[in-house]
Amino acid sequence: MATNYRIIKKQEFTDVTSVDITNIFNENYDVYKVCMVGGGLAGYGYLRFLDSSSNPITTANYQHGFLQMKMNSAWTQTFNTYNYLPFVFAESPTGNNPNGYNEAVFYSPYDNTRWTVVEASSRSFVSTTAFRGGTSVGALRTTDRITGIQMYSNLSNYFSGQIIVYGVRL
Repeated sequence: MATNYRIIKKQEFTDVTSVDITNIFNENYDVYKVCMVGGGLAGYGYLRFLDSSSNPITTANYQHGFLQMKMNSAWTQTFNTYNYLPFVFAESPTGNNPNGYNEAVFYSPYDNTRWTVVEASSRSFVSTTAFRGGTSVGALRTTDRITGIQMYSNLSNYFSGQIIVYGVRL
């Protein structure tokens, strides 16, 4: 039985404050799934798209909605426009949390006639009373051709992990 997922790229990173995952989106797929396993960070992870020259897009054209679910405190929602997509990968108050798992699905990133849309979810096991999860949806409200992503810490804290990028055949 054939699978609809094709591995495009695997990339490991250790003790970085940002990482660029380049040359992952192309004309071969319209939908991509990106998974990050391993290290969380003390703080939050942010994401920017990389244009066709692998430069981060830093204009305030990222629309974002987020629901953060914490076992030990109130849930929060945010809806806003930024120059990045916030809260894309798992939070870990102690940093380098090996229990973090994050995934995002990107729609039409390489198509320069449409906005790029992303659905993301993250979860991390901080302690027996502090399981945390989040779900978000975002869009880059421009028609740039996107070829990669940049992930970085909002507090310039170090994080580690592995990114696996899949092309999805529909």
